[in-house]
Amino acid sequence: MSAFKRWWLPLTLSLLIHIVLLAANIITLPDWSTPETKVLQTKLLTKANKAKLLQSDPVKVAAQLAVKPDPADGMAASEQAASEQAASDIGRTQHASHRNNRPARGQQAASQANGQAASIGALARGASTEVPKIKPEASASQPSSKPDKPADKPADKPSNGKLANYGDSFPRAGTAKYQMLKGPEMTQRWEITGEGYRIVMGGSLFNKSIRWESRGRIGKDGILPDKFAEYRDEKTEPKYAAAIDYAQKVIHYGSPDDPKEVALESDTQDLLTWGYQLAAQLEPGQSFDLQLVFRNKVYPVRFVADREEVIEVPAGKIRTAHVRGQVVGGSRRFDVWLDLDHFNYPVRIVGTNDEGQPVDLVLLGLKFGDQVVYQYRAMLETGRDNK
Repeated sequence: MSAFKRWWLPLTLSLLIHIVLLAANIITLPDWSTPETKVLQTKLLTKANKAKLLQSDPVKVAAQLAVKPDPADGMAASEQAASEQAASDIGRTQHASHRNNRPARGQQAASQANGQAASIGALARGASTEVPKIKPEASASQPSSKPDKPADKPADKPSNGKLANYGDSFPRAGTAKYQMLKGPEMTQRWEITGEGYRIVMGGSLFNKSIRWESRGRIGKDGILPDKFAEYRDEKTEPKYAAAIDYAQKVIHYGSPDDPKEVALESDTQDLLTWGYQLAAQLEPGQSFDLQLVFRNKVYPVRFVADREEVIEVPAGKIRTAHVRGQVVGGSRRFDVWLDLDHFNYPVRIVGTNDEGQPVDLVLLGLKFGDQVVYQYRAMLETGRDNK
């Protein structure tokens, strides 16, 4: 009883202070659910344009590889070059004959496990622990203003329809803000150059943070991921990672403590790239198969795009293609809604995680370069970009 008497006054004062701060909107409670998404109109999807992604320049990538960059930062020039670079990163410790269909023994098993762990750990070298700001570069698809006449300020109004100054090409850089179901607001940034692409996404809540990073190239058939990593709580070693060896047709994935490998059987994408790949492959009524690498699992998923839906999300009312996916031979689903008026950009993503819990990301705001597509209070209206 005496212990209670010692603590009841400070606890009461703390509660009163928090009530006052909440009432004054000085602090806010986290949003534990994604905002409601309304389907305003549904009809058969009959027309859609594929997003045109800038293809990686083999000459530029070859020059980059010639200077032997850090393996965590390198992007390959072709599937052969990518596989050789990935094999260099992981030391090629596993021969194709020792894949999942054959049991490992004794020291061979220990050597293989150590090699896989090394391949995953290699992805973390040189990586930052925060979501970086990626600055857009001027290009043919993103013409800049005259050098002697800089823009007065970034655009502060949403666009209507397609953005004229981007032509038909997907923007080479941008920033998006999402709300995650029972989680934090997430910031995603992407950059596409002649050497390849880089996508980074992260967020934090209650001193807990998560960050994903994907790097790779873009070919005639879309995105070719080379490396993916997931980081927790600003640690420099990844919690999960993946490296794709295109020459050996094998995917190394999982955690450093439990490395795995599986045969590369079809178009393979990671947590950050699959929505963009669907944007580049979008074709009404057609089905297409992707192999999705998520943490400790690899899923063969068949997608079909046959619905056009007008949905209302916090970013606004958006005309979308609803692409529905289902694991081949299973019940797990992956759905994405692609903005038909803005390069098929993913505005909502719904699925389940490895534990069977629902995952729901809904778009709050979007910028292509410095141009606002959909406004969001902190990221877009003030130009602070979630500093």
